[in-house]
Amino acid sequence: MKRILLILVLLLLSGCIKEEIPDTDGDGWDDAQEARAGTDPTKVDTDGDGIWDPLDPSPLDPAIPGRKEEELSEAEPEVAETPAPEQVRRTETEAPPQEVSEEASPVEKKPVSYKEIVQNTSPALVAEVNLGEIVSELAASDELVAVAAEDGFYIFNFRGERLFFYPTQAEAKHAVLSDEGVLYGATASWERRIYAFYNGSTLWEHSAAEPVERLALSGNGEVLAYSSGRRIYLLDAGSGSLLRRVDTQVDIATFALSEDGSFIGIGGKDGSISMYSRKGSLIWRWNGYTFDVDVLDVALDGKGEHLVAGTNYFRILIFSSSSPQLPLEIKTGAEVIQVFPAPDYSYFAAVSYDGNIYYFDASGKVLLKRGYGKIYSKIAFSPAGRYAAAENSIRHLYFFM
Repeated sequence: MKRILLILVLLLLSGCIKEEIPDTDGDGWDDAQEARAGTDPTKVDTDGDGIWDPLDPSPLDPAIPGRKEEELSEAEPEVAETPAPEQVRRTETEAPPQEVSEEASPVEKKPVSYKEIVQNTSPALVAEVNLGEIVSELAASDELVAVAAEDGFYIFNFRGERLFFYPTQAEAKHAVLSDEGVLYGATASWERRIYAFYNGSTLWEHSAAEPVERLALSGNGEVLAYSSGRRIYLLDAGSGSLLRRVDTQVDIATFALSEDGSFIGIGGKDGSISMYSRKGSLIWRWNGYTFDVDVLDVALDGKGEHLVAGTNYFRILIFSSSSPQLPLEIKTGAEVIQVFPAPDYSYFAAVSYDGNIYYFDASGKVLLKRGYGKIYSKIAFSPAGRYAAAENSIRHLYFFM
């Protein structure tokens, strides 16, 4: 027995037998490797950029994302340059893993789609903020919330922490938010100003030709547009310069852009739905029901092949470019106030005043219906299932994640 113990001691001292070092977060790096790299041994993604630490060439810098797993086997990793604010553009990133098992390997882990994220998410209230102002509009990305209010524009995270405030002379009225955190906002119609804000700074200002009635951003974040009357103005989102004016044949109630801004979906004040090209050509038009219906919001998929509309007729309408005169209908319990596509176009979603958000595909199949509680004055859902809400009667904001 003493001889066996002596042999074991000698093996340990010689390094033939090594003490097993735990891998607390199960990301493939043990805790000693985490310590050498300076990463958090309890988090698979220390810098929160959606890339696991072992796959991230800069695991401590969220501004330098890693590359897709399938690319890692084809080439050596390169450190990406941090974009200047005026060059901020949407990039294709993978959604962060929702759960990590001890046996999981980051290399073998498949990207999680937004549909899977939503299905595995059950948001709960995490913060209530007394803003003290009336909210005109809310917008949400995966991680951030933009607020257009009386004194200006705000950026919050979903924990309710205020990150930036951009004061304006005129009341802030409209806001859209890019995936990278660029806030595009428009102020009251008498001022006719459109702004781009990023990381506490103003990137550019644009003097609108007409009062801004609606604001929209293309899926890739490269084209910003605003509507006024029967016109839509397309701007370069990076510089604010005017790209084109599109004249339509309808008084515009709401509109949306496709992935690259090549197609424009329009909901008319007469209840009609139209699809236009970026050059201003009418592609198709549905003249609406035989009775009055208000179109409250529209959304497009990546290539403009499907258009979704929310109405006050307790209906979600789904149009296909191949047969636009025969929309599919999804019945809801109240007005449908907001519609949007997932960034990967794996689903559409619609927010109804019946207190539910409906997730569905282009075939009209409802994938999920989830309640969001009380009816709020304003509400904005992120593609990952988080949301923010405003109650203007008490001027409070609520954050759910």
